[in-house]
Amino acid sequence: WLDGPEVSANVFVREGRVVACLHSDRLTLEGYPGGLPRAHVMPSQAADGAAAVAVGALLGRVVAALGIRQGPVYAQLKLTGGGPRLIEVSPRLDGCHIWRLARAASGIDLLGATADLLGGGEPGLEAAGPGRPVTLRMLHRPPGEVFREADDAIPGDALGHGCHYRDGEVVRPGNGLMETVGWCLVPGA
Repeated sequence: WLDGPEVSANVFVREGRVVACLHSDRLTLEGYPGGLPRAHVMPSQAADGAAAVAVGALLGRVVAALGIRQGPVYAQLKLTGGGPRLIEVSPRLDGCHIWRLARAASGIDLLGATADLLGGGEPGLEAAGPGRPVTLRMLHRPPGEVFREADDAIPGDALGHGCHYRDGEVVRPGNGLMETVGWCLVPGA
């Protein structure tokens, strides 16, 4: 219930030190409690400049306090008038395909880096260029509805999309309000 824009941060840790920190604006569905995500935009418009530095510093302290030594970390934060405030943190990749967003927007492959680390290799975390704005749109349906992929208008310039259901399957209740049934990556903020 904090005031301010919400951001997600995908961090990669090596030997207890944050070596990559990617921010996205976390936009939520209106009228639903708990901040159900409708989209993530990278790079973040809210967490730029001083806010990005403050988020990175906070997450460095969080990683140290939790004793995280290696791998991906996902965090949700609110940027308040008193600085960034942590809502959630977990030593894992995100659950909303933000790793796809990061790869499309910056060229940094967090999933590949995680696989490299698990395989005993050195994770590659180099950006593939200056980056570009990309939006990850979440596709939603109410629980109990029969899923049809054709019900979602996927733009012709989409960079990728995927569904969590097959046509004819009934959307299962997860949160009981509005369920994420797929995703779509589109260029632009």
